[in-house]
Amino acid sequence: MSQAGGSRSMQKARTRGVLLAAAREMLASGGTPNVAEVADRAGISRATAYRYYSSPDVMMHEAVLDGIMAELDTLNLETAEGAAVAVRLETVVDRVIEMVLRNEALFRTYLRSALADGESRGARRTRWIGKAIGDDARRMGEKNARRLTAALSLLTGIETIIVLKDVCRLDEPHIKEVVRWTVKALVEASLKPDGSA
Repeated sequence: MSQAGGSRSMQKARTRGVLLAAAREMLASGGTPNVAEVADRAGISRATAYRYYSSPDVMMHEAVLDGIMAELDTLNLETAEGAAVAVRLETVVDRVIEMVLRNEALFRTYLRSALADGESRGARRTRWIGKAIGDDARRMGEKNARRLTAALSLLTGIETIIVLKDVCRLDEPHIKEVVRWTVKALVEASLKPDGSA
């Protein structure tokens, strides 16, 4: 690629990034902006914005996804070497829940959009949990490790926040307390030979 082509490509990426950041800010404050409003907020001409996004729905969906991906990229899920499996899993679930709570409006918007599109989501969480279980999967047995991964997946997404905040009416400290308690109970059950509670 020529130097001019590389510069144009970088400029396009910057413009797209500025538009998406403005759209996320507006979504996070409860708005449902159109392309023109986002362009105005971003300080970019409306004509330019429409060249990137002719549909506000596409722009909003991409803005939410872009924000979630950026946040996920910063998530440190490393746990202490040699820590017990319960501690490793609690650390992973805790950090994911913290991130979801920090970006609750974005995740709720993404969930609405994903449900409307019939989009599959959430595959990352099973990888994170599987990595945190690590070699302890052998000690638990394949069936228990699989069941534990599935059960902990219930605790690492916006769905958890919706149930604990909207249905159970818990505040953030109590949400975290319930999630930690549930992780410990599930790990304890998974370490029993028959996986019973």
